[in-house]
Amino acid sequence: MPWLYQKSIPAYPFMTSNHSVKRLSTSQLLRKTGIPCLRRHKLNGRYYALKKIARKIKQEALRTATNHPIADRKIAERRLREWLRELTDPKPLNNCSFHQLLEKHRAVNAGMEQKTENNVEWMIQKLEHSWGKLNIPVSEITTSQVGAWLAAQTGIEPAT
Repeated sequence: MPWLYQKSIPAYPFMTSNHSVKRLSTSQLLRKTGIPCLRRHKLNGRYYALKKIARKIKQEALRTATNHPIADRKIAERRLREWLRELTDPKPLNNCSFHQLLEKHRAVNAGMEQKTENNVEWMIQKLEHSWGKLNIPVSEITTSQVGAWLAAQTGIEPAT
């Protein structure tokens, strides 16, 4: 498999011990397909989505709903359109309440180091105690409400 490695002096660089071997990365093996943002892996034929947003390159292996890699071009094009839509239009919180958002934050940080979990729990308890009404939809919380809450807080320090 000499195409998997960068060209070196010998025909098969992995057979000699004198030369260093540099394996090509996935991004180096991606080839253009003629469709913007769609790339195909040179060796395994799987499709990847590639998009530059805010000076950062987003790359993802395209997969089916059952999490299998996509090797069919038409399915890859369909999944690419979905992926691009997700990138440009993130899912809204759909009237998620502040309490539900805090619970999501608690769940995401579960399994972290104990100190991190303690800090997250402290922060949630502090918000529950001082914010007041937590069943308000997140979309209805204004900047002035957050500013007023921050102004009322003094001596906030996480538990150590």
